[in-house]
Amino acid sequence: MSLVDHVALGAALYFDHDLSADPTPLVRLLEQLFGESEPSSSLVQWFHRVDNQRATPGTTYELSALERKLRRGETSTATVETPPKTLESDQVMVLAHTTPSARLPVPLEQAWRYDLVIAAGPSWLERLTPSRVVEAVIAFADAVVANAGVILWSRSPRFASDLAWAIGGSSELDSEQRARVSDEMYWRSQWGRVIRGPSWGTFLGAAHVRTLGGIEQIAREAGAADIVSLGSGGAFLQATPIDKPVLEEDVGTEPFARLARVLQPVAGRRA
Repeated sequence: MSLVDHVALGAALYFDHDLSADPTPLVRLLEQLFGESEPSSSLVQWFHRVDNQRATPGTTYELSALERKLRRGETSTATVETPPKTLESDQVMVLAHTTPSARLPVPLEQAWRYDLVIAAGPSWLERLTPSRVVEAVIAFADAVVANAGVILWSRSPRFASDLAWAIGGSSELDSEQRARVSDEMYWRSQWGRVIRGPSWGTFLGAAHVRTLGGIEQIAREAGAADIVSLGSGGAFLQATPIDKPVLEEDVGTEPFARLARVLQPVAGRRA
């Protein structure tokens, strides 16, 4: 049995594409992962409103209803996830920020306008299959011209989820894990100007690829198991084969360390 059968996945992407004006990338992502609908006990969808009125209660996942809601331009977030009180190993979540661009504050506090976060515990990851999730995330990143992002793995579903969010560590994490989440938060507003990562899967914007000398040079130097060129001129770097992922608990090991050295020119550096 592969190591990937026992781990959780987290992913995060940062981009400027307004999903309220064109929700197609999110619709395709959700369709690839979950289909058009799920049994009533399996997934719920809910939304935060742009006007800050009380969020509507979660309803049974139905992709066409979610798309209609987005196109009305009333939502600041759209979430599809397992119902409350689901065991961590059985949880899955996809959350996207969807505020219409005209309603965003000016100037923005961060280099990116929108983000998308995915977390999947071992049970859902087995159901979806890791390759299906990774392919869906890459396709979404390509469609929204993501300028930074990661796909990561952990033995702990909570750590994978909190690290993907990078907005605060749960009290359920140990001190080392909370410190790692805190370190990620330091650069959160700058992702896009700098890469997020490196992690097992690292998304580069077109400017990052140019700074590093182009795809061919990155391929020669990084030692990555796979490199996917994106239509924007960006790229996705996958450190190891999908059935042998580098866990976040082991990010200092080779070949991850080699990848980190190659990507250092586009990574954040503290003064």
